[in-house]
Amino acid sequence: MLKKWKIKLHRKAKHELERIHPTWRERIISKIKKLADDPFVGEKLLGEWQNFRKLRVGDYRIVYTVEKDIRIVAVLHIGKRGDIYKKI
Repeated sequence: MLKKWKIKLHRKAKHELERIHPTWRERIISKIKKLADDPFVGEKLLGEWQNFRKLRVGDYRIVYTVEKDIRIVAVLHIGKRGDIYKKI
């Protein structure tokens, strides 16, 4: 069995998560925890964001990077679809 990936929630992502309604927050946290098993489930972004991946939870997006060499998933931003890409 492979070792789980470590999840690192950046300060900005923590702040964004705190501002989300508790019901959605729990769903988002659950989705983030699943990244420890397989961080490559999220869709790879294109163009200038090609080093990022995203996960969808309703209208929310979780934007993250995968640091393969040190087995870390870095969650950078969490927000609504319309706003999230302005923050990257």
